[in-house]
Amino acid sequence: MFKVEGMDCSGCAATLKKAVERMPGASDVAVSLTKETMTLLLDEGATDIAAIEKKVRQLGFQPQLSFRPAIAASGHVHRPDCSHEHAARGNADPKVVPASTFSDRLVWELEGIDCKSCAATISHALQRLPGISNVQVSVSNETLTLGLDERSTNTSAVEAKLNALGYAARRVGLATQGNEGESSPAPVRRWWWQSPKARIAATAGMLLVAAYLASVVFPPLSNWAFLLATIACGSRCLPAPAPRWW
Repeated sequence: MFKVEGMDCSGCAATLKKAVERMPGASDVAVSLTKETMTLLLDEGATDIAAIEKKVRQLGFQPQLSFRPAIAASGHVHRPDCSHEHAARGNADPKVVPASTFSDRLVWELEGIDCKSCAATISHALQRLPGISNVQVSVSNETLTLGLDERSTNTSAVEAKLNALGYAARRVGLATQGNEGESSPAPVRRWWWQSPKARIAATAGMLLVAAYLASVVFPPLSNWAFLLATIACGSRCLPAPAPRWW
């Protein structure tokens, strides 16, 4: 079973089901919009789990393997239509075991994120890295939360990608579990003057004061001083540069 995020309508569920059914070795695909889950039977000799997750991500959804059936030592997967008695052969019906593909959800504090476009850029870039799932970027809290399989991508690679996008990242810990098992970012204590918007406001104020003093000392330069102050303040408000496509 996969937990799938990003489905908003029955059309999304139908698109996902149809695409996965076309993959070799995938059968009995069932997608639940209300539960945000996808279940299927998979012959991993034809298509592995990583290929399924890649296909789901290409469709714009975020998959996470939540559990999978245990497989007997002989490699036989027990099904209701098997022609032999499982208990008699010493192979009782398998229990469902939790998947341990991903570690706990990690949280980073971000600097330089000011709008939803910044959040979308970060989310899109990180989703392309292997071993990353359930990317959540909060503009209001200035945090990044994600599930990470460090066998594929480590935390240093995540931070390097964020730095390449123009954002400063500082890991602050693990996400906490809510009452219904949903994770939420660990609270980050930050004083109001430490926020990027406060720094921009402080910089703008100092530049305008400097421009005013310059106009008092040498009035002919007043217009140029205020123009330079406005340009400097505006440059601090520009979003981080978008990643290059080449």
